[in-house]
Amino acid sequence: MFAVSETLSRYRRLRVVALIAAALPVMLLAACAEDKPPPPPAPVETPPPPPPPPPPPPVPPARG
Repeated sequence: MFAVSETLSRYRRLRVVALIAAALPVMLLAACAEDKPPPPPAPVETPPPPPPPPPPPPVPPARG
């Protein structure tokens, strides 16, 4: 009788391990499927061109 219960115990343990091994990838895939897709990339806006440099200051006339 002991051998039968030991075999039954091993069978149950093996069945539990097999169920967990089969259910784990399914649960992971389901969790990934619930994730929202990434948002579309934002449009790239080019910065406005820099303002033109200011004109050089006037040069005073030479004294002479």
